[in-house]
Amino acid sequence: MHTVLKQQYSRRKILITNDPRNPVFGASKDIDPAQYCQKFDLILGHCPVGIHEVLDEVNYISCVRNPIKRLVSHYHYARQLPNHYLYNQLNQKGFGFKDYVESDMSSEISNGMIRMLCGRPDFKKCQIDDSVFEETVSLAKERFRFIATTERFDECMLILQKELGLTTPYYARKKVGNYTQSQLELTPDIVAIMRERNKYDQLLYELIDDEVTRKSEQYGITVDLVNDFKIKNQKFGKWIHLARELKGRLTLGNPVNGSTPEGMSVSGKS
Repeated sequence: MHTVLKQQYSRRKILITNDPRNPVFGASKDIDPAQYCQKFDLILGHCPVGIHEVLDEVNYISCVRNPIKRLVSHYHYARQLPNHYLYNQLNQKGFGFKDYVESDMSSEISNGMIRMLCGRPDFKKCQIDDSVFEETVSLAKERFRFIATTERFDECMLILQKELGLTTPYYARKKVGNYTQSQLELTPDIVAIMRERNKYDQLLYELIDDEVTRKSEQYGITVDLVNDFKIKNQKFGKWIHLARELKGRLTLGNPVNGSTPEGMSVSGKS
């Protein structure tokens, strides 16, 4: 989704950050983060919600996934990436998927989506309960322009096109895991643990899935339209996407990266 959005805006007007409450890495005290961020039309990052505390006029866009599938994907991803912070723990001899879903080694394992979207500074450690869930739902209604789901991604891209007036949102598939769910034995007891530890994520996912259905009906996005988009994207969407990406890089360079000192030096010249 990031690359689709990047292609819709001038790259000089895009800021990348990993810290929503400190979006400009190492900024001196004379730099006002809110004033600095106002220069940008799009702020991207794999980070929790929170930049609305710095910049008030913010509309969020995000994407969620079926909680069970998300955990399976996260487990495999962390086990296969040597520089992942969980890599060594997950690759210990005798440490299996059940050990992972029962552990507290990462806040991502228990209601990880709620944690990322709730807007709390202590999102990694706070107890996720009914009140936090309601806060998250309220924040989603007030601040989010749209939340997509991975399972209905093509449909969501067409909705986003209508919401933001985008050009046809062709994309190239990236970061697709080279594993199958059959590699894990998802026994009933393991699934029960996953569901119990992610019950608020499941509730949120169902609400978002219902909203995707409502938006599709609002914009007249039918099954036929989605299938037509899928076919076109598979045939030539990748090449259009890559051409747009190349054109953006050649004519406007890279977005400003506010999460690194190098990014700050570039932004200071813009």
